[in-house]
Amino acid sequence: MKLAEFTSSRVYRSLAWSSIAMVLIMMTGMVGYRIIGGEQYSWIDCFYMTFITVATIGYGEIVDLSESPGGRLFTVFIATLGIGTMAYMLSTVTALNKCKAETVNHRFFVSRDNNNWLGILAFNSWQGSVVSVVV
Repeated sequence: MKLAEFTSSRVYRSLAWSSIAMVLIMMTGMVGYRIIGGEQYSWIDCFYMTFITVATIGYGEIVDLSESPGGRLFTVFIATLGIGTMAYMLSTVTALNKCKAETVNHRFFVSRDNNNWLGILAFNSWQGSVVSVVV
């Protein structure tokens, strides 16, 4: 396995696991806020409360936590896990973009014969294959 393929597969695995973790955090937040707030809040309200917490929007409390110190601790727990996971996901996406940019890096070689231009060969720097020939 080549270095670019190994790095790319590792980055894709990291992205997949962090996405799964994010879905689990969102589901945990929804269920937690539904338990804390009661059935007077819809699942959409609970999802929205989790989203604004994890995304650090802080628009306002949809689920009233003024009488629930446990609910506030739950929010701290969800925010810490969610913000950390979101930061990890963004860094993984950045690594994926960097890996793809390095894979597309080309080297150009100019071929001449008696001062006449014969063409330009572009080689993929990771795989060593000819990408294009311009004559």
